[in-house]
Amino acid sequence: MPTFAPQPLTEFVAALWRSLGVPPDDAGQVASALVGCNLAGHDSHGVIRITQWVEHLRDGRLRPGAPIRVTRDLPAAAVVDGGWNFGLLAARRAMELAVGKARAVGVGAVGLCQAHHIGRLADYCELAAGAGCIAQVVANNHGVAAAVPPWGGIKPRLATNPMAFGLPRRDGPPIVVDITTAVAPEGKIRVLRNRGELAPDGWLLDNQGRPTRDPNDFYAEPRGAILPLGGDVGYKGYGLSVAVEALAGALSGALCTRATPPALYGNAAFFTAWSVEAVQPGGHYEDEIERLVQSLRDCPTADGVEEILLPGEPEQRTRERRQRDGIPVDDTTWSELAALAAEQRVEAPPAVTR
Repeated sequence: MPTFAPQPLTEFVAALWRSLGVPPDDAGQVASALVGCNLAGHDSHGVIRITQWVEHLRDGRLRPGAPIRVTRDLPAAAVVDGGWNFGLLAARRAMELAVGKARAVGVGAVGLCQAHHIGRLADYCELAAGAGCIAQVVANNHGVAAAVPPWGGIKPRLATNPMAFGLPRRDGPPIVVDITTAVAPEGKIRVLRNRGELAPDGWLLDNQGRPTRDPNDFYAEPRGAILPLGGDVGYKGYGLSVAVEALAGALSGALCTRATPPALYGNAAFFTAWSVEAVQPGGHYEDEIERLVQSLRDCPTADGVEEILLPGEPEQRTRERRQRDGIPVDDTTWSELAALAAEQRVEAPPAVTR
C-alpha cells in the first residue's frame, strides 16, 4: 500500500481534474476536499472516489463548471440548485449561505438539490463552527442508491443518510459529530472490498436478506444491503434515516430515496446554522460547553481505555499523524489512479519512502 505526502497528492489530484476539463480553481478546491478526507482518516470519502466520479463526468452525471444557483432566497432560508456540478462546491456554497443568514438574523436554513456527491459532512460543520455557528447537515442520495432496509425489512429502501453537527468552542477545535444513520457509509464497504477485508458482524445482508461479512455481496446484482445503525435497536437508526429523508429529500426540493431510482447520481442535503452570538450572547454557551468538556474528560475510564476523546478528536489526531507520516492509499485505488494518470498524461507523485 503506497503512502504519499499530502501536498504532492493534492497537486496530483488537481492536475487530474484539470486534464479532464475541470476549471482550475474548481479542480484545486475538489482536490483539497478529497485529500482532506484522507487526511482525517476517512478514506471512504477521499481519493477512492476519483475514478467513479470520472465515469460520471464522462457520462454526463457530473457537470463541471455548471452554474450553482440560489433558486429561493428568504431572510432565514434558501434553496440552492447545484446544477449537477461537483457537490463539494455546491455544498460549500449552501453552508456559506446558511452562515451568512445566521449572522444576519440568528438562524439560516438552506436546502441543496441537484448536486453531485458532497463528500464528508463534517467539513461543512467545521466551516460553520469556525464562523461562530452551531451547524447541522443532513444528506440523502437524491432518490438513488438505496442501500439500507427499513427496520424489519431485507431489501434496500433508504440511502445511508448521514447527519453531522458542529459545535464551536471558545478555545480549541470545534466538537464535530458526523455519523450515518446506517451502521456504516457505503464508502467504508468500498474500502473493505478494495483491501480484501471482511466487514464486521451485523453490518451487511446479501441480496437474499441473509447476514454476510463479504463486501462483494453488497455490490452483487441485485444489491445486498447495509443495516440501520443500532444493531438490536436499529429502529433508532431507521427512524433517524426517515427524518433525514424528509429534510434532505423532500424539503430541499430534491427526491426521497426509492426502490426504483431515477437515472442520476448525487446528494441532496439540508444545512442549518445558528449564530451563537445572536442567540446566546454574553458567553453563556461557551462557558457551558467548556464545563461539559471538562465533565466528559473527567469521567472514569473502562479497562483498557486511556482517555476520553471528544467527537472529532480522532480525526484531528489522524490529520496530524498523516500530515507528518503521509497518506496511505490502498493498492486497488492507486492502480486505478495510476492508470487514469497515464491515460491523461499526468505525472504521478512519488510515494513516501521510509
